[in-house]
Amino acid sequence: MKIIDLRTMRGPSYWSVKHHKLIVMKVDLQDLADTWSNSVPALAEQLPKLLPELAQPQTGDLDKSSTKNPPLTEEQLADGEPLGYVILQVALALQRTAGMPVIWGKSYPAHQEGVDFVVFCYQEERAGRVAAEAAVHIVEDLCKGQPVDLKPIIEELHEIREEEFFGPSTYSIVAEAASRNIPYIQLKNSNIIQLGYGVNQKRIWATTTSYTSHAG
Repeated sequence: MKIIDLRTMRGPSYWSVKHHKLIVMKVDLQDLADTWSNSVPALAEQLPKLLPELAQPQTGDLDKSSTKNPPLTEEQLADGEPLGYVILQVALALQRTAGMPVIWGKSYPAHQEGVDFVVFCYQEERAGRVAAEAAVHIVEDLCKGQPVDLKPIIEELHEIREEEFFGPSTYSIVAEAASRNIPYIQLKNSNIIQLGYGVNQKRIWATTTSYTSHAG
């Protein structure tokens, strides 16, 4: 397998107007293009054991559409799922295992034969990109009977979360914004959070807002 393109979406996009933080990955399945999970016994046998979060039902207020995005179980893998769908579920489960609760994703066939679009949510941008690349390698290694060690991947994702997760004061503001359906993004290479888009956007730095001369 090979990742042809890997993009980060911030805000409403062609892929979703509801989910604003997305990884969009274009994957060439190459020699595994016509392969489904039921033709690779190792996927059903090993993947749920390596990544227990994969089969855990997701509930709560994080995403009201959780019932529309069920977990990936051993039975589903044995019955047969496209590899693009397996990749996106692995990418989501890796992030959840590292403490980032994300559950939405979709996979689509691209116009090129043997190529899939894999689209899924991220909480921290760097973590989403790492999870995307790792998911492709994990699924490919299992399909080809190679050993898989998830520990260093989970540790890397957890370190990213600890480095980039909001502090308590910033989190309280962001959580309140999210509860009011106000979109937010963290500006690249900074601790500044942007609330809203376009002419309605405001920015905060910890508890300092763009209304102050200090933040301005």
